[in-house]
Amino acid sequence: MPDVPELPPIAAEPLSLVLLSTSVSDVPGDGVDAWVQFLEARGKPYEVFLVQDALTDQSAAWTEKLAARHPSVRVLRDPERRGRGAGLRLALAAVQYPLVAAVDADYCFAPADLERLLKDIEKVHLVTGVRAARPTPLPLRIVGGVYRLLVRILFGLPLDPLPGWLGWRETLLRWRIRLQFGVRLSDACCPFRLYRREIFARIPIQAQGTFVDVEILAKANFLGCFMSEVPLRNYTAPHNAAFADAQRRWKTDWKQVFSHPEFEMAKMAPVPTLSAEPSIP
Repeated sequence: MPDVPELPPIAAEPLSLVLLSTSVSDVPGDGVDAWVQFLEARGKPYEVFLVQDALTDQSAAWTEKLAARHPSVRVLRDPERRGRGAGLRLALAAVQYPLVAAVDADYCFAPADLERLLKDIEKVHLVTGVRAARPTPLPLRIVGGVYRLLVRILFGLPLDPLPGWLGWRETLLRWRIRLQFGVRLSDACCPFRLYRREIFARIPIQAQGTFVDVEILAKANFLGCFMSEVPLRNYTAPHNAAFADAQRRWKTDWKQVFSHPEFEMAKMAPVPTLSAEPSIP
């Protein structure tokens, strides 16, 4: 088995945070404040992009006030309201720093979980979260334990148990994604990710909606990128019409990415040169 090549250290580098929201009624104000506080405490340069494609007059005024309160926050708007994939594509054209964290702002994820992803990014190209708030049902844990034991005895391969349970629908979808795209991760649809920005030079985003999460993993897997996943136990899922509408776009995006995947070099903003910190006399 070939050795896994060492990747350049990156966990301590500046970070670009992309908060993606498709909610018409809710502006993630408190959530943005929490993310800014976390990034300030990290003590590294950062930038925050709040991407919304469903702005009302009220939310538009609120996001302007938010940007004024936090100079590091930049509000991006998609007037065509195409979905989260289009929003991420819009943000990736503007991010500057070597690390890119992408979070669905309509979910309530804990900013502290980003620290766990940062620990894994040193050895991989991207880290994805696993929504693991619900324990796996007991019968499935027993079946899984027997399966892992047999694999360990027959092939000498240790397998980790599933970190959590997302329901039958997500389980069947996970197997479909594994069979069709070869992605072996537990939660290919989790909208909380940390990336080395460099990988997007070969991964142009085609999906308009929430299928973008699968698209990135499928293309990264095809290109031989290293990936890992980290359980996330503190989050709440969105319940709004925009999120349901985004789910209905899956079929179109799935067909496009599967039938005509694109891997050409994407245009990216140059990485800024950071001035050296002054020496202490």
